[in-house]
Amino acid sequence: MSGSRLALTVIFAAAALSAAACSGSETPAENTQSACDAYAEFSGAVSDARASIDSSSTIEEIQAERDTIENAYQDLGPALESVAEDRRTALDDAWTNFDDAVANIDESMTVPQAAASLSDDIEQIRNARDGLESELGC
Repeated sequence: MSGSRLALTVIFAAAALSAAACSGSETPAENTQSACDAYAEFSGAVSDARASIDSSSTIEEIQAERDTIENAYQDLGPALESVAEDRRTALDDAWTNFDDAVANIDESMTVPQAAASLSDDIEQIRNARDGLESELGC
């Protein structure tokens, strides 16, 4: 491997790794909507319990509120996992495409040509990173 190709590989690998640092048959958009719906249900259950539990509440009423929150919480977990898996899959796919592209660079290319040939793959990693960042709120 030539020095310039090695340098190019190191630069792009570092960029891909920094992007990474920061499911079922449903589409990522459907998974996100399901997670938002589950979150709204959970948030509503917490708000309802907060408003209805007071010093006059019976133990049974408190337990019923807890059960309602628990059910919403149990629905929320898998929904969040689906969204996280979608983001991870997108990042894994983008990384694999980039890694394969770097491994298959034509050695007769100049560094600028090689860099240009990888721009779409870097863009895929950037988009996957942005999606992950957006979900994480970083």
